[in-house]
Amino acid sequence: MNPNPENRNSERLHYKSTVTLEQRCTRYRYHGTMYNYSGGGMYLESRYAPRPDTKIRIRVDNLPFDSVPDVYFAKIRWRKQLTGDDSSYSYGIGVIFC
Repeated sequence: MNPNPENRNSERLHYKSTVTLEQRCTRYRYHGTMYNYSGGGMYLESRYAPRPDTKIRIRVDNLPFDSVPDVYFAKIRWRKQLTGDDSSYSYGIGVIFC
């Protein structure tokens, strides 16, 4: 069995945590929830999602490891509008770290 069926560069870790996102150019802040992360990026959900390629700063609360940072600089890779059945948030967001 393939331990990495999505052929990612690093393993995806499933972990739920609250996040604060800040657009780097406007300093606009909004909140959301992270559901998983890896060495290259993370998936989160929020009521607001900037356009792809927008650079953001992400502060993650309560990460399970002391050796990882709690602030990340990232770029929006994709966003998907969620239906009411999918989540209480409006958007699913994929980011890559810069």
